[in-house]
Amino acid sequence: MESAKKIWEHSVTGWICWGVFTGFAIWFWCHTPTTGKAVAWLAVTASLMGSFWANLGHVAKLCWVLLLFAFLYVEMKAIDQDKHDSAKELAGYFKQISIEANTNLQTILEQQNKNFAEMLESQQDTFTTTMQQLLSAQRNENDKFASLLRKQQQLFENQNEVIEYANGYLLPGNDPMPTLDSLGCPENMETDAKDYFFVFGNLTNVVETFPYALLRISDHDVIGISKRTSGLLVLTIDLLDASRNIVARFDENGFEVGPNLFKRHPDKSTLIVEDLKGNQLLKVRYGNEHLITFSGTIDIGLGMFGISLDAPPSRCWSHVLTGIDIR
Repeated sequence: MESAKKIWEHSVTGWICWGVFTGFAIWFWCHTPTTGKAVAWLAVTASLMGSFWANLGHVAKLCWVLLLFAFLYVEMKAIDQDKHDSAKELAGYFKQISIEANTNLQTILEQQNKNFAEMLESQQDTFTTTMQQLLSAQRNENDKFASLLRKQQQLFENQNEVIEYANGYLLPGNDPMPTLDSLGCPENMETDAKDYFFVFGNLTNVVETFPYALLRISDHDVIGISKRTSGLLVLTIDLLDASRNIVARFDENGFEVGPNLFKRHPDKSTLIVEDLKGNQLLKVRYGNEHLITFSGTIDIGLGMFGISLDAPPSRCWSHVLTGIDIR
């Protein structure tokens, strides 16, 4: 098993897989597959990229990302081809309907000895029913195609979330935004869409400039927050003991704690650090795109500032350059 793992994690294995999948991408670029096959290849490529990602260099990561976009282009071509084929089939269907309608009209003309008014009314009813059926069929096809597009979009978004989650990021949840009063801020405080709220126990920090040091001890950023170009907040945590040894760390490379602590990552938006008795020392919740809350019972000398992590928000700092700075 160990040798198999080494072979799988070897860079040559990643490049071989990349080369094979690149060959298929080039083939599908010239010979458009069905939509289902294109989705399958895109999913497999994304899965392989995720499994190799931690052992890839920058160039390899770029190559895999470009390969993923190549399969995404193949998927879009497959969708366009499917739409073209559907439109062609629908045109043939209308043509056949037109031929049948002309045949029916000729039959009506040949039967002039019958009651013309009754025949005209019957033909009108038939024509109306046929058009209603055609319109209904067309609406059903449009609904099915729109549903397929929504599912593919959701699949792509879920794959992106899986990649981000696997890389150690906290991802925003869908928690509602609390009122300013519940955050300990004045109700008449002016805020805009650029503001982010970091609830650190009983202290709320309103921030719009990044990177931001929420907690700094002796010039060391214990809790820092930066923002990516996509708007996603990136959290880094270094918890230190009395000897300034790191006992818990969370960053883009993962989530690790010391031997006397437990770590939990119950969902994409939450991380928890507990002691051996199950006490929650620190809990971080990325509630929504503009809200991160910190709570717990950890004692790191915040009492001298009147700050308690196990108390509800009662104070508010607005647009300060740095959070808590303990020297």
